[in-house]
Amino acid sequence: MARVVRKISRKASRGQKRDNALLHSKKFWYIVAAAVLVCAIIGVVVGVIVNNNKSEDATVEVEDYFAQAWTYVDDSKVSHEIKFEKISYAGLAYHTNPNASDEVFYDYTFVFATDLSTFYPVDLFDNDDKNLKNKEHEQIFNA
Repeated sequence: MARVVRKISRKASRGQKRDNALLHSKKFWYIVAAAVLVCAIIGVVVGVIVNNNKSEDATVEVEDYFAQAWTYVDDSKVSHEIKFEKISYAGLAYHTNPNASDEVFYDYTFVFATDLSTFYPVDLFDNDDKNLKNKEHEQIFNA
């Protein structure tokens, strides 16, 4: 019996791209990786900015009580004005040196060190309308 053999040429399909070539393409995966990386960077930046904004809202601005002149009335009903000066330790040593000239030498020096971010001698209300004034701080400040 004779057999019929059909000869098929592969020349017609040689060099053609397949339909599922997108998932096997290096360019596709480079673009996907770059997009994921950009989204991750944007997410981190937005997270840091939002976190910094939340911490800034929680701060309470306190005025500098010692950067201004204050008046007080003593027991004899005489009004006195006190001007606070902020100086370094070297400045303090200079102003308390008895060998210095009379213009810079102070007979009386009061040294007061405090953390001004937690020192509340006058009425100060935070965002929740809570008064942060401390009676001990007020007595120290008035002394």
